[in-house]
Amino acid sequence: MMLMAMAEAFGEMPHRYASWIQQYFDALTDSDAPCVMIHDDIAKVGVDGLIMEPTTDMAYIAENYGKPHAFVGNADTRILLGGTKEEIRAEVQRCMDIGKKYPGFIMAIGNHIPANTPVENALYHNEAHEELAKR
Repeated sequence: MMLMAMAEAFGEMPHRYASWIQQYFDALTDSDAPCVMIHDDIAKVGVDGLIMEPTTDMAYIAENYGKPHAFVGNADTRILLGGTKEEIRAEVQRCMDIGKKYPGFIMAIGNHIPANTPVENALYHNEAHEELAKR
């Protein structure tokens, strides 16, 4: 059985997660909020990977789960939406510096690309990613 849960419901109180959620489900999908305090428990149920939003500390996830799990993330959508080329490149560089040394890292923009994102910013993000992703 799979549960989609919002962190606001139990993210600030891990004891709620343990008593209300963990005992009933063996597969979980996380929320749009930073839930680092329950990632250990999520990893223990046997997930293959973790997807994170820009508010989650990707360095923590990489260091703690990067070898046995895939992880997806976590470029900040806001930078893509209104940033300069330098800011966009710096955000891609941040993600790649953290993630590309791990075999299961998948670079992604957290929380989707808004419809009003300038096309040139999205294209530049892709260009920077293609350049910086080389191992």
